Amino acid sequence: MHTTTTTTTTTTAATTAAAAAATTTTTTSSSTTTTTSTTTSTTTTTTTTTTLLLLLLLLLLLLLLLLLLLLLYYYYYYYYYYYYNYYYYYFYYYFFCYHHHHLLLLLLLLLYYYYYYFYYYYYYYYYYYYYYYYYYFYYYYCYYYYYYYYYYYFYYYYFFHHHHQHHHHHHPQ
Repeated sequence: MHTTTTTTTTTTAATTAAAAAATTTTTTSSSTTTTTSTTTSTTTTTTTTTTLLLLLLLLLLLLLLLLLLLLLYYYYYYYYYYYYNYYYYYFYYYFFCYHHHHLLLLLLLLLYYYYYYFYYYYYYYYYYYYYYYYYYFYYYYCYYYYYYYYYYYFYYYYFFHHHHQHHHHHHPQ
C-alpha cells in the first residue's frame, strides 16, 4: 500500500523524514500482511481442489459399480428370462396352437415313459431283492439245513445203527 503525504513549504526536514519513516513502516507492514494472506489463500485453494478430485473419483467409482450391477442384472435376468420365455412360448405355440394333436401324443409318450420307468423300478427292484433273499435263504438255510440233516442222519443212522447191528451180531442168542 502506497501512502502519499502532501506537505507545505514550511514543513521542516525532520518532519519530512519522520513522515517518510512512517510511510515506509506502513508500507512494509501492509506488504507483510498481504503476503501472509496470499499464502493462506493458496493453501486453502489446494486443499479444496484435492478434496473435490477425491470426491469426483469416488463418485465415478460408484457409478462404475452401479453400471456393473446393472449389466449383471441385465445378463442374469433378461438373458435367462428371454430364453425361458422363448422356449416356453415355442413349446406353447408349436405343440399346442399349431400341432395340438402332437401335444396329446407327447403327453401320452410322457405317461408311457413314466409308467415304464416306475414299472421298471418297482418290478426289478422288488424282483431283484425278492430273488436275492429267496436264493440267499435257499442256499444258506436250506443248503446248510439239508447238509447238516444228511450229515447227522448219516452219522446217527450209519454209525449208531450199524454199530448197534454189529454189536448184536457179536452176542448171539
